[in-house]
Amino acid sequence: DTLGNIIWIKYYPNSQLVYGPFYSMIKDTDGNYIAAGSYWPGNNLQFAKVWLKKIDTNGNEIWDIKPINNAIANSIISGNDGKPVFCGAIALDVPAGQGNLGTAPLASKLSHTGQVLWTYKFTWGNNVQWVDGSEAVRVLSAHGNGYLLFANVYTLLPQPPPGNNPIPLLVKLSETGQEIWRKTFGLPNDSVYNDSLNAYTIYSTPNDIIDAIATSDGGYAAVGKIRSLGDFQVYLLKVNCNGDTASPKAMFNPIINISNNSIVNIYNQSQYFDTCVFMFSDGSPNQIVTGANATFTHTFPGNASDYSITCIAKACNQEWDTKSYTQLITNSYNLKSNQGYLQNPIPNPTNGNTTINYYLPPNTKQASITITNQFGQMILNQNIVSSNNGKLVLQTESLSNGIYLINLVTENGMIGNRKLVVLE
Repeated sequence: DTLGNIIWIKYYPNSQLVYGPFYSMIKDTDGNYIAAGSYWPGNNLQFAKVWLKKIDTNGNEIWDIKPINNAIANSIISGNDGKPVFCGAIALDVPAGQGNLGTAPLASKLSHTGQVLWTYKFTWGNNVQWVDGSEAVRVLSAHGNGYLLFANVYTLLPQPPPGNNPIPLLVKLSETGQEIWRKTFGLPNDSVYNDSLNAYTIYSTPNDIIDAIATSDGGYAAVGKIRSLGDFQVYLLKVNCNGDTASPKAMFNPIINISNNSIVNIYNQSQYFDTCVFMFSDGSPNQIVTGANATFTHTFPGNASDYSITCIAKACNQEWDTKSYTQLITNSYNLKSNQGYLQNPIPNPTNGNTTINYYLPPNTKQASITITNQFGQMILNQNIVSSNNGKLVLQTESLSNGIYLINLVTENGMIGNRKLVVLE
């Protein structure tokens, strides 16, 4: 009850059961409960079954099903239409000569009476050797529609194997269980798809997800653990609705060049946005741009320096960033924003010097560029004084392999951040 006193305890013994935990429970739309877990009449996943039991508010059984063989359920939720959706793992029969029996992430949707409506099984390249332990640990209702699987995958690739280490996996599913996209995350670098192997190259630093939530800004956050120098540390992952970890605000810097004083050529380089809306102070219709690398031209009725442009970027039906551009200057490399901007390092990735271009708004009193490594340790804290276009040349020869975060900060707060990948 509300004071922590036990009202009832129910056990569900079975003479054939070796191991049978319930991992997750939901309140169904009729006020009763559905528990999800695994039923193990044997000692490995070849004998396990997904175990789902519906009970009333007093713990009395309404129905009991084991709908999927060689599988387990880790998490269950009420889906977008109220029907139960669960995730877990399923054993796979690996082709001859490609390793032993392994497991893969699983998701399934049920009716309120326990009938399976659809089942999704994650598959990888034919040359991947699966290892026990690959599983979906959490399923969430996705923002808008569909579902998001948070999983950890263990594999051994063909010679030479990099080691049996997990990497986080995110999979977006439609309402009917069709895969929309998948994203993997690893340290020091994200996993890379290898066409010749028809598989992902997996880096050797293990990190895995334990739990996840949908966040109020339209994205998702996950928590887990990562092994570093023999010790475990907390691992945090934040993505937007498309599974991208790059900050959309940091990526929103359209390049706008002006010729003949009034003709404005606009290049939208913001690949992390679904839609960018450009509004012009001369009263002309808005220009709506979808997709990355789109270009268009706008002609002002007079000198461009007498007008302004406002840009609104949207991702995942959320308005992420708004920037107003004034002081349009002929043949300018980039419109001067009253908010400033930080551009991507060039080149990126790099194994030598890289150049970081930036712009500070007028009347900026204090500004700095900071660079931190993947563990949050400060690598550089460089004060800058230019209130115009500027650049910082960074020598990376002394930096270790990995991903670094570049921040541009003024007395008014963060202007932008970028990721830099340093290679040997």
